[in-house]
Amino acid sequence: MGGVLTDRNQRLAIIAPAVLLAVSLGGLYAVPAIGLAVVGFLAVSGFAMGGLTTALQNRIMEVAPGSTELASAGNSVAYNVGIATGSLLGAVVVSEVGIRATALVGGVLAAVALVVFAAEPLIAGASRGKPAHKSAAQRVHQPVVD
Repeated sequence: MGGVLTDRNQRLAIIAPAVLLAVSLGGLYAVPAIGLAVVGFLAVSGFAMGGLTTALQNRIMEVAPGSTELASAGNSVAYNVGIATGSLLGAVVVSEVGIRATALVGGVLAAVALVVFAAEPLIAGASRGKPAHKSAAQRVHQPVVD
């Protein structure tokens, strides 16, 4: 689903899964004792992360300055840093507040990510959405000049 939506509307492909993630994590915090709801919220959060990963990778490839290989590596590094930081933050939250609060903190972080993404046009200015490099398809169709 993430790839199809990303091809049609890239901003929506990022916003929709991020909203689903924030809502599902908030739901996990709100109704921890209702088993069927917990299963549903966990399924929605997994579905959202699958779509979000694809959309973010596509966005990075679109706006990558210069080398897409370097941008792809940077995306991989960012995910690994996020996993490590999330583990650390989760450990602190569990030890200080309790296990249930991890869902609330995750939902808040997803909401903050939405705000940051919504501000992207303001941050990026006029160049937002324009690829910083030519795609392979665009390079193939250019005449070679000697």
